Amino acid sequence: MSNFRRMTVILGSVPIITLGLLIVTYAILRAPWPSDPMSPGWKPVSHLERVKGEQHPPDAVVIMNGPDKDLMWYARRGMDGIVVLMLALGYVCVVLALWQSGQRPLMVLTVIGGLGVFYSAFIGLYLGPILTMGGFSLVLFGAGLGWASLQQWSAQTGTTTNETHSTA
Repeated sequence: MSNFRRMTVILGSVPIITLGLLIVTYAILRAPWPSDPMSPGWKPVSHLERVKGEQHPPDAVVIMNGPDKDLMWYARRGMDGIVVLMLALGYVCVVLALWQSGQRPLMVLTVIGGLGVFYSAFIGLYLGPILTMGGFSLVLFGAGLGWASLQQWSAQTGTTTNETHSTA
């Protein structure tokens, strides 16, 4: 496939992916998220409070430095932190897709979109997870469609990603 066609596909996908990443960024920075089910005073919190595990109201009496920190407490903290890393990796992959005109960044963005949708689908009906699901859905759709288009053109022309003809 010529570099022009490859870049056309990527430039068609990048606005959708970038819009999705911007929506996820807004959701993580500004939107309300649910607190942990076991925290006292169930109320919306920021994503940073979810990552830190500081979800109790200031006037609540907390015994023994907060709620019991079991395996699920650590799993929730880890998943909330991984979403921030996936968001940063998403921005890096967009830059790499534009710079290299390759299929691998789009494939990684497709995986990031799928994992992000899976993560936000199970959190709850709050604005933060809903926006995150919508943003990661755009990333999944844009990157998956771009990657599939590049695969289709490579199969039609009989070339690999390095512009060499296959010997089959």
